[in-house]
Amino acid sequence: MNRPARRDFEYLSPPGVSFWRWTENGRVLVWNDATTIAFREEIEHVLSRLAAGGLPPFGAAILLLAACRPGWRESGRRGIEEHARRLDEAGKLRGGFTPAWFHEVLDGLDRVAGLRIELRTGTDAKAAIAGLVFDASRMRGSPGEAEEVLRLLAERPNPPPPPMEDSLRWDSFRFLQDLAALREGLGRIGDEAVETRLRTGLDAIPEPAADIPEVAAGDVRTLLAELKGDPELSGLARLASNLMAAVHLPRRVSDPEELPLGGASDISNRGPIERLLVSELAHDELTLAARVALHEALYLRREQPPRNLPGVRWILLDSGIRMWGLPRVFGAAVALALAATAERGQGVKVWRAGARGASAVDLRTRSGLLDHLAVLEPASVPVAGLARFLEDAAAAAGPVDLVVVTAEEAFSDPEFGAALAWLGDRTLQVATVDATGRHRMHIASRRGRRLAAEAVLSLDALSGPPAEPRAGRRGVPLGVGTPDAALPLFFGLDPCPFLLPHEVEPSRAASHPSHGTVAATRDGRLMHWSGGGTAARQLTAGFPRGVVHWISVEDEGTAYAVVGSSRALMQLVTADLETRSCTVLRLAATGYPPVSVFRRGDAVILGYARKLDVFDLHAGELHEVVSLDRPATWGPGRYFRDRDGWACVAFDGESALIQRVPLADPAVRAIAVWDRPGVDGPWMAAADGRIIDLSSGRTASFPGVAAGATLLGISRDGHRAAFQPEGGSTIRTIHLDTGKVSDAVSGLERALQPEVARLPAFGVRRRFVALGRADGRLVLVPPAGPCRAVELDGSPGALSLRAAGTGPIGKVPFVRTPGPRGCRFGLKLAAWNDGSRAWLDARGLLHLRSADRAVPEVALVLADTLPLAGWTSSGHLCGPSCFVGDATVSDATPVFAAVSKFVERLP
Repeated sequence: MNRPARRDFEYLSPPGVSFWRWTENGRVLVWNDATTIAFREEIEHVLSRLAAGGLPPFGAAILLLAACRPGWRESGRRGIEEHARRLDEAGKLRGGFTPAWFHEVLDGLDRVAGLRIELRTGTDAKAAIAGLVFDASRMRGSPGEAEEVLRLLAERPNPPPPPMEDSLRWDSFRFLQDLAALREGLGRIGDEAVETRLRTGLDAIPEPAADIPEVAAGDVRTLLAELKGDPELSGLARLASNLMAAVHLPRRVSDPEELPLGGASDISNRGPIERLLVSELAHDELTLAARVALHEALYLRREQPPRNLPGVRWILLDSGIRMWGLPRVFGAAVALALAATAERGQGVKVWRAGARGASAVDLRTRSGLLDHLAVLEPASVPVAGLARFLEDAAAAAGPVDLVVVTAEEAFSDPEFGAALAWLGDRTLQVATVDATGRHRMHIASRRGRRLAAEAVLSLDALSGPPAEPRAGRRGVPLGVGTPDAALPLFFGLDPCPFLLPHEVEPSRAASHPSHGTVAATRDGRLMHWSGGGTAARQLTAGFPRGVVHWISVEDEGTAYAVVGSSRALMQLVTADLETRSCTVLRLAATGYPPVSVFRRGDAVILGYARKLDVFDLHAGELHEVVSLDRPATWGPGRYFRDRDGWACVAFDGESALIQRVPLADPAVRAIAVWDRPGVDGPWMAAADGRIIDLSSGRTASFPGVAAGATLLGISRDGHRAAFQPEGGSTIRTIHLDTGKVSDAVSGLERALQPEVARLPAFGVRRRFVALGRADGRLVLVPPAGPCRAVELDGSPGALSLRAAGTGPIGKVPFVRTPGPRGCRFGLKLAAWNDGSRAWLDARGLLHLRSADRAVPEVALVLADTLPLAGWTSSGHLCGPSCFVGDATVSDATPVFAAVSKFVERLP
């Protein structure tokens, strides 16, 4: 009979040649000699603990459970060696792995068997060992598949029997997969590591953290966004986010002003009517009304009181015995919420109470949070830490918000009240938590205590799988998730082994002389051309939908893009061109669409007709909204024009500033003002066709560009300007670096971005309707014209598409099929009855998977005139450098052999 079609059935079924089997109607899993390995209930418990991150190969989990039972060294290891020898004698494992690697896995299982008895018996201990071994494994399935397997274990009393006609080669592959999944993680096994995992849920207890600088609320909010997709800390991040709406501190009473209110410091032409100068009232009613309407009337400007400093916020965390278990995690969530909701400009420091005082906690990073969660103190009341904390606070200068996070019982303990003697005249906020989810905020001083706020939160957020990354969530890595196992293995490769050609839209692309060109495609990919006449490296296939309002490649080797289709969907994409990592941040824009988007320092600014949105470039936080006094008509970048002339936007690191642009000659009408990076400026295009350097007053005229010419655009780098002469149709481009004037022959956008126009174009074939074979060759059928066959030409050999002489035999049509989750490029599938599959990828790729698992999977770049690039799952890569870059390539013969085997096994 055929192998079961559902993957959950196959996952729980032993191979045809196996070292294990089910007995007693699926209640017990045993060796072939009927020795017990594990019971169904403990298997279900261990797998449920691993399900959030996907399940490892079932055989690997079985071997690990077998090593936890007594008698592993006597019978278990010998049974595995005998099983490997039996498969090897059948000719299936010979050369598949080295003996050293095989025995390395067995030695690791011996270490599991050598753990103390209490560390390897019981379902919790076995689940902890499985977590240590498989946490970092790259051979785990999806959480969805894990749910199906667990449902099958819970609902079906008897797993399906083994297939009757299984392939020894497939059995060997599954056995090798089991061993490979164990190989890396077994090195983490040891008594101390397992004991730490059982006691704290962490891998190791680190040393106390060293003193750290103050952190900003934005750093903590960014960490929370990143942790929402973390398999271990996602629940804590969700709980902290929920608490941000419930946790708050009362505002400090403002210090009395030193200056008396009511003084006047200046005269302005704007203000409330009651502040008009007395001399203005000497005018008659009509004149006064006209002066007010034209902003000619004069007003007194009041003296501004000094701004109070935001101060600092200090948080002390109790890790004593009353905080063990859920309160410890709840308390960490409260601390994260308090740090994330600090006022702008207010520094935050977090401390942990210990037996000898207080030590600093770093809540900016995942590792710092884990460091804190790993520390447990035996004290029931944090007396020593609280005393040291209050003593240090008494010596601090300026306003300090003091917060202690502890258990409700500890706050009621008399010892806690005695420690408040160190408080002095200050006020202490005490946030209490308990295991039921109740949070209270108390205000304590030497005069007494009072309850300020109370909330009850569900702790269900601590359980459940991590949130799936999705575009628009703050600080989330920009990707497409784990590929479905039903799709080609090629989709799971990172990085992609091929450089891919693509037609570039200049409006969605940006270039840098040192870092190449980056472009966002319409099918949701972000591509990077590093130069050298090659195709592009795919940075991500999960680029958000929407209009690309701004894209730029900066000097530090990072690309940025602001994309969105409405105010609620504005997002900032960041791509590190060296590491190829991409992240997305949601921007809380206050309007749509932005007329101009640009970067100044560490801020990205969205310009509208009457206001500016100023965002932090790295955290995506909205710094401020700046109102413009007059409606603005935006020019290139940060420059705009209003009725008072030209102005620009500056950023001083804290806030945006509006600065007027002084023109050298007010009589000359400016039609555009812009910056040229690397050149002093600003620069101005005058209505008479001249280009003027406003910093020095130098003027330049250019042939063919005279008065009346229409300015069509300025390049992104500011070094080129495009004009259209009055009454003409020719577009003329001025190269400001050289002074050369040229006619644009390929369109305005490409004239302003010659780097994009110079990108090499590599044609690929995408329009095929069916796939078949002819004379043992793989043949692709286009909608019209001759069929194309994959051929091996020359020596040492290159793959190419040649016209096929005869019609294909048994051709199968391509039909649309869903692609990888989160991807938007098209995918078509040709399927045969025996299970063979071929996918036509809209990126110009063809993927082949044979029903015979011994045949490697193949991916081909369907180049039009160049040799094809090819990849196989057995590790071969071939093709021209324009498609493979500087990767090590082999002869095309193994790739062609895999294609030929695919064709041979078609029905």
